[in-house]
Amino acid sequence: MLQPALQTAFSSGSSIAVAAIAGKSLAVPVIGAAIAGVTLAIGLWMNRRGPKQKVYTTQIVNEAEPLLQQNLDAWNASNKTRSEQAQALQNFDQIWSAVVAACDRPELGNPGQACINDRKPGGRWDWAAYYRTPILNDANVTDDPISNAFAEISGIFGGDSTLPLLLAGGLLLWAVAS
Repeated sequence: MLQPALQTAFSSGSSIAVAAIAGKSLAVPVIGAAIAGVTLAIGLWMNRRGPKQKVYTTQIVNEAEPLLQQNLDAWNASNKTRSEQAQALQNFDQIWSAVVAACDRPELGNPGQACINDRKPGGRWDWAAYYRTPILNDANVTDDPISNAFAEISGIFGGDSTLPLLLAGGLLLWAVAS
């Protein structure tokens, strides 16, 4: 069974507590010094940056990836218009930018760089290929219904795209004034 002071050191991860215990243990016989050395090594291992960096960067991608999947699912369930495509692509780009900004910080070291490099194009888990390319290259994209209406009206008036807008604006003003 661990002594209460050792239990505190292990549970808190405090390097100060570990150092204090190690200092006291040096005064006891040789076995005490060996145990103190192990205790000090465990405390240093628990307080190093690597594991904390990995946990943090893993948390970032574990929160972001479900959003990317939701975005792709919403796209697949949509009418697949050009404006919906543009929004779905913007959603991907916004999430990806947030992941890069969160992981590309010097204090996150190698785990921060792995967070980005593993998910960029050509990485171990290419998020663009999984979540952006299917939206970008979808062959079922259609023009927006309003765009089609303006294109048809524009064709009637010889291709002048400003005339339908002027007509629509005039109708709107007439409706408001009535």
